[in-house]
Amino acid sequence: MSNKKIVLIVTEGETDDLFYRKIMDILKKKIPGNRFCVDDLDYICIKGFGNFDSKLISLYKAHVKKICSEFNKNEDKVKAKDIEKYVFLCYDHDVFEGKKKPPIDWKKIEKELRKIKGTNVYHIVANRMIEDFILLDFDGVLRFLRISKSKINPKNYKSLEGLKKLYKLANKAYIKGEKSESLINHLDFELIESKICSQLSQLCQIVGVKCKHK
Repeated sequence: MSNKKIVLIVTEGETDDLFYRKIMDILKKKIPGNRFCVDDLDYICIKGFGNFDSKLISLYKAHVKKICSEFNKNEDKVKAKDIEKYVFLCYDHDVFEGKKKPPIDWKKIEKELRKIKGTNVYHIVANRMIEDFILLDFDGVLRFLRISKSKINPKNYKSLEGLKKLYKLANKAYIKGEKSESLINHLDFELIESKICSQLSQLCQIVGVKCKHK
């Protein structure tokens, strides 16, 4: 039986994908040799709610098949069912707020993924949304937008609407997705990572990062 271990970070939007790639860059620096203790780490960004579950399952199966094939270029008899697979579903809590039937049923997706042998599923949830995580480096956002913090009260700028208000003060428009890359590249992810440590604890454990915030 193979002892291969792979990790997959799943997001539904490009802003989240950019954000968690930065988080993983920070986590990698915390490991001696800057190498995660897994054989492969990759990302899937679905880019939208439409047919999310079927798209994810299809892409996940294709990814596992591809990775298995790559392993077998150098080793014999690595079977997909014997690979330890860790899937992290990264999403916003606001998807559920005030909705009897949310657009994505994450528990159902978890159940479907677990049917694939060797798959372990975890959730990383931004409360309420990814913009709340971005605003954890509030000073960094202000520096990026060139806004003086002397007249700004952080309590008045929360979540997506708060970030939009800050952009408006700078005579700009906040647009999710690829357009948010410049902002994300400007942020202090060491600071952000330290503030969302509890949400990342399972991920850190699996990739080999020793937590310093307990």
